[in-house]
Amino acid sequence: LVSSKHQDQAPIAAMAAFHLFFLHGLGEEGSLWGPALENLERDVMQTLSVGSGDTLVDSSLKIHILDSPWPARELTGLPGGKRTAWMDMPALPLDEQKIAEVHAVDKSFADSVDWLLEQVDSNVNFDKGERVVLAGFSQGAAVALSAALKTKNSRAVAAVLNIGGWFVKDYHLQAEENLFGRPPAFSLFWLHGKKDFPIPVALSDVGKRWLVGEFQLPEQNVFGDQPEGMGHSPEDQNRLPASVTEWLAEVMRGRKEELRG
Repeated sequence: LVSSKHQDQAPIAAMAAFHLFFLHGLGEEGSLWGPALENLERDVMQTLSVGSGDTLVDSSLKIHILDSPWPARELTGLPGGKRTAWMDMPALPLDEQKIAEVHAVDKSFADSVDWLLEQVDSNVNFDKGERVVLAGFSQGAAVALSAALKTKNSRAVAAVLNIGGWFVKDYHLQAEENLFGRPPAFSLFWLHGKKDFPIPVALSDVGKRWLVGEFQLPEQNVFGDQPEGMGHSPEDQNRLPASVTEWLAEVMRGRKEELRG
């Protein structure tokens, strides 16, 4: 996707190379999200090319689909056998109290956050100005969001894409090492369906409110979409709306403020 040949007369829009790291949801494998993420990559690069007019785009978006490195496990609140997971899970539907009582003190959640940051450090060349988008669905989205807040290389994390996830606020408040001292500056897009029963859409609203009010994420950096017909099933991964493509393309251009007109 990196332009290899340019006409001499055409100006070149040189943008940083981006890496998008995606974490799947509970009981899934990352390959389930392969087609949707391939389409997102294609659509974003096409949007960048169209939006540049006669200017040729010299940029790339590399997708890293990550599977949980932990063995399948029994989950406290969800009986029925072992499943792939990034953390333990209480009974559903999830709420603020369960997040605070289970996830904030769950070592497997903390280990998943640290593991994701290790993958970023191993695959991204920050010395060349490469940037990072952390993304995920459900449990994976919660891990990605906390990793963005914990990283010591905050300027390298350009954006977070949260699909049907939640924010483990108290994980960051209980220990100084879980939160970088500088206020976050990444762009956040929170996609959450209004028909999501296991992870109610209200968790999206409260999560964004906490991030802006208590963690000082600039309000102008927060975007989102709450589709009326979207629930919390694997099939929803094929329904990434055009708003996600537009947001990510503007993040790569470095002009996310234009999304607000």
